[in-house]
Amino acid sequence: MVWGFCGERLLIVPWWNYKSKIKVMKTKTGGVIFTIHVRTPYQFIPKLFITEIPENITASELQDDIEEAGYIFSEFGVKWANHSVVSSIKDEHIDVRRAFKNNEVETISYSELQKKIKEYVIE
Repeated sequence: MVWGFCGERLLIVPWWNYKSKIKVMKTKTGGVIFTIHVRTPYQFIPKLFITEIPENITASELQDDIEEAGYIFSEFGVKWANHSVVSSIKDEHIDVRRAFKNNEVETISYSELQKKIKEYVIE
């Protein structure tokens, strides 16, 4: 067996298939971040992390998926007020990255999000 990392996925490939063409999907981790901007410095509070997001998914597409899965983020009854969706936390504030690393917030995979969308659809 040959081992290799791609984004956050570990690939295990049989040795006889090592040289064949393997399509490797690059992934990223994104999420929903609540921003408190009353005082400085601003506070960035993550509310949901989503792992294994395909690299070609944008933040607006991710937001649509989050809504379709039944998640609601609001403040004072205003949908998405002071909440933002980021398709990658790589360049986000250190508090956001630390919360992900320490597993402080609900974390689901992109495939789990897609399953929730299928379950949430009202027929």
